[in-house]
Amino acid sequence: REFCGEPTRGILTGLNEVFVVSEEMMQNIVRTHPADSRLFKPYVRGRDVERWTPLDPQEYVIFTQGIGIDEYPAVKAYLDQFRQKLEARTAVTTIGNKWFELHQIAGYKQQSEPKIVYPSVSHECRFTLNSDGTIVDKTCYFLLSDSKYLLALLNSSLTLFLFRQLGAERRGGYLEFLGQYVARLPVRCIAFTTPTDERARLVGVGITEATE
Repeated sequence: REFCGEPTRGILTGLNEVFVVSEEMMQNIVRTHPADSRLFKPYVRGRDVERWTPLDPQEYVIFTQGIGIDEYPAVKAYLDQFRQKLEARTAVTTIGNKWFELHQIAGYKQQSEPKIVYPSVSHECRFTLNSDGTIVDKTCYFLLSDSKYLLALLNSSLTLFLFRQLGAERRGGYLEFLGQYVARLPVRCIAFTTPTDERARLVGVGITEATE
């Protein structure tokens, strides 16, 4: 919490089968109005996030918040097919969202910044760095940091040990990496004052000693 702020949960569409589409589906939707493609954002779910591995989105989310839907005729025509289902969502009937908008987008703007992403449920630490603005869904959390020092700590066996003490364990050994648990992880704030060249030399010495 003190190192980089509170973890933030990803977005919630309220109807994934409508708002989340493949590359092929996106191309089909915008064929008549290519400009509508600007509403499609690369999107991943918790199951797509792997330890250390760059995100590789295979899907897109149609991001419709704050727009005039009539300005995007291709997207409107597509969403109109599911209008009855979209209007029945809680976000529309009780919160006041427009029928074509997503359910919840807290933290959406921050997702364009460098961030550390991780799934909310996993049997191991699966933290990775993302800097291209890929949108993550509600089964992920993210931290506003591009610190490789923090990333290394989060993926360590020590952090996994701590999570087994702090977090809730599900059947099958799966752990809940919820925001309140990640926020409590102890992280030493270090001022990295050692020059880069000296750090590289010391790493080399450590590797040599470890192999002798």
